[in-house]
Amino acid sequence: MTFEFQTLMSDVNDKFSNINAFGCEVEWIGMLQRYTEITENYINKKIYSNDGFEAPVGVQFEITHKCNLKCIHCYNNSGMVSSNDELSAKKWFKVAEEAGKLGVMECVISGGEPFTRKEDALQMMKILDDYGVRFLLITNGWYVDKILVDKLSNFEYSWVQVSIDGARPEIHDRIRAVDGSWERAVNAVKLFKDAGCPVSIAHILMQSNFGTMEEMIDLAAYLGVVQLMCDSAIYTGRAAKIADELEIKGNQREIYTKIMHRKQEEYKDQMLLRLALDPALSLRLYCTEPNHVCLIRPNGDVKLDCITPFVFGNVNQSTIKEVWSGGINNGWQHPDVWNFIHSIKCNDDLLRSHLIPHVDEDIRLEVFG
Repeated sequence: MTFEFQTLMSDVNDKFSNINAFGCEVEWIGMLQRYTEITENYINKKIYSNDGFEAPVGVQFEITHKCNLKCIHCYNNSGMVSSNDELSAKKWFKVAEEAGKLGVMECVISGGEPFTRKEDALQMMKILDDYGVRFLLITNGWYVDKILVDKLSNFEYSWVQVSIDGARPEIHDRIRAVDGSWERAVNAVKLFKDAGCPVSIAHILMQSNFGTMEEMIDLAAYLGVVQLMCDSAIYTGRAAKIADELEIKGNQREIYTKIMHRKQEEYKDQMLLRLALDPALSLRLYCTEPNHVCLIRPNGDVKLDCITPFVFGNVNQSTIKEVWSGGINNGWQHPDVWNFIHSIKCNDDLLRSHLIPHVDEDIRLEVFG
């Protein structure tokens, strides 16, 4: 693995808050340097191969473009992209079967809204569960009822994630553009919790809900979730078009981290409050170790993650194994990916990058050695 640490980290250090969600000082450059050293040590000890993993350890299946909501900040423009090119149920089942045989340990099931294809999602999870795969399920909660939860509770979860973007119905419903969506989401959390599933809430901070952040944390605690992931929108998809409305501005980041620290202390024995890294940091963190995950889009395109715009192959024409060994196993070291990451110094740079189409077009890369 080649990793020119200083090159990748140049001109980045002053762009980030040095306070994490727990109110602790974090020196990001040093943290990433340590990750790099750990990876190099693992390679030297043959724990990691310098050629990367033979197969993905984790996968994310975006099983559909379809969504019943029209969230203003959707990163992949779900609900407004044609679903004509989606993989058939038969093909998704074949992909799930292959992932299980490859030894995938965890699978993220997402969309769009995965339960717009409810029976397909359930069958895919049944196939993967037969191989001992754990799940991270992402849903807006709209289609979740007791009958569905009874079926889902047969599987093993790292957690079930329900998105709630407001402590009050009128805030959430305005952001999600459908009346009644807050009530459905809160009810979904309760149903999953009653069924014994570990539940996480994802909450995106923006100007329209920033003032009720503490209420949101209290609501999550009241609902009994294991964690609340709370951060600003990533500027891809529809969020890129309304960044000014979403951006956390001025001293709001400092206010935000102080609130997170205080509320984490209050609820330390009950739930974890998680602060997502700035995309520029998370992308660099991925570069410190061999790739071990991939994302498969509704049409079968295989990508590194949900931020980078690069496609390494398609499972409609190739197997997961063929796409993996054809380049995505070392995808974070691809020159085009490297140049893209080097151009991203902070979240705002996603708006300025000529490489990000933002909505529904991706960039297909040639296989490299």
